[in-house]
Amino acid sequence: MDIVTSHIFLLILDVVLFVLLRVLRPVELKDKGIASVIGGVVVFINLTFSALMFEDNHALLVFAFLMIFFLGLYDDNYGANAPLKLFLQIVAAYLVALQLHLPTAYALVAACMIALTSNMYNITDGIDGVCAIMSATALAGLTLLDTDAVHYSKVNTYVILSLLVFLVFNFQPTRRIILGDTGSLLLGFLIGYKVVAVLFVDQNYDHLLYLSVLFAYPVADTVFAIVRRAIRKRHLLKGDYCHFHHLLSFLLKSDHKAAILLGIAQLLFLASVFLLMQSKMIWIPITIFGLVVIFVSAYGMIVYRQFRLVHGEGVRV
Repeated sequence: MDIVTSHIFLLILDVVLFVLLRVLRPVELKDKGIASVIGGVVVFINLTFSALMFEDNHALLVFAFLMIFFLGLYDDNYGANAPLKLFLQIVAAYLVALQLHLPTAYALVAACMIALTSNMYNITDGIDGVCAIMSATALAGLTLLDTDAVHYSKVNTYVILSLLVFLVFNFQPTRRIILGDTGSLLLGFLIGYKVVAVLFVDQNYDHLLYLSVLFAYPVADTVFAIVRRAIRKRHLLKGDYCHFHHLLSFLLKSDHKAAILLGIAQLLFLASVFLLMQSKMIWIPITIFGLVVIFVSAYGMIVYRQFRLVHGEGVRV
């Protein structure tokens, strides 16, 4: 099966699954776990099929996806213990690192990076559409950075297309399908795996600047979340509703508007990475790094001001 045929087949499978599961689910979903299972199941099928079809060595990768899938299912329905959840993510990520034939020390570092990335994208799934948009742009950027690895590009391209299909069903006013912890953890895990492949396998350490621009938003959101919880003496791994996407949604009074605005910002970061790769002029990386610093600083001020406002409105913190 050639690349075009395989992509078409998998996308048709996506549409059929989304339509079927959307028809079967209740009109008004009172149990969030059911919706999360729907989105997570489709993401798991997507990643498993793409790994089997496009990855050279896929056994440990598919097993790791299976571990994250069941961990996400449990978390969606019952709420997993945060330290245990992180430990199991690191174990799954370590298996993937072994598949990449990394030395033990590098494998441990890579496993922590994959687990951290998985959690970063799980954090962005606070409102509809954000995690899917962030994941699609991240995979597009990683494809630009790793054009020599054709099999990576095949997997990335398929997942990006499937996320665009998902967004159609995610933005529906009724019977919408969401990623849940299951889907967002899997997507973050895949992205972390790709980052590790770029840095440790291909040893493209010069790509660190590009990655810092591409992942500016999820990294900034995670860092501010940790600092915020530490200052307020909250559990560092326990979620809250004061992430930037929550606050932006509160400010705009619309999840969709907030998701679209963040998507536009992420596309600008992706365009910056592309422009940075096309030019060797030193002022371009300096300018882009400056823009990232300005973004993070502005982000921090907005979060601080809106955090106080939201806390006054009684949102759980």
